[in-house]
Amino acid sequence: MPADFFQVTVMSFLKSLGKERTATVVFTISYYAIGVVLGYVLGSLLELWSQGIMIGLATGCYTLLAFSTVVFCKVDMKEQAEKIAKRAL
Repeated sequence: MPADFFQVTVMSFLKSLGKERTATVVFTISYYAIGVVLGYVLGSLLELWSQGIMIGLATGCYTLLAFSTVVFCKVDMKEQAEKIAKRAL
């Protein structure tokens, strides 16, 4: 899945910029609130079985990519650079 590579990269950027908490919240919402729930509904309730579970997990992965990209684009890089410089001292 191409989204898996990109979401890992964007999440790593967020963590390196000091946005660990935000990255964790985005991950939890994307995978647990959307991906797992959708996988359960499609796999069990709608009887798509393993295909439904994979669709749910893929949806969670692409959702994480979209959410984390939006968060990354909204980061004020100058402000984060100043915070990182202060931590380094």
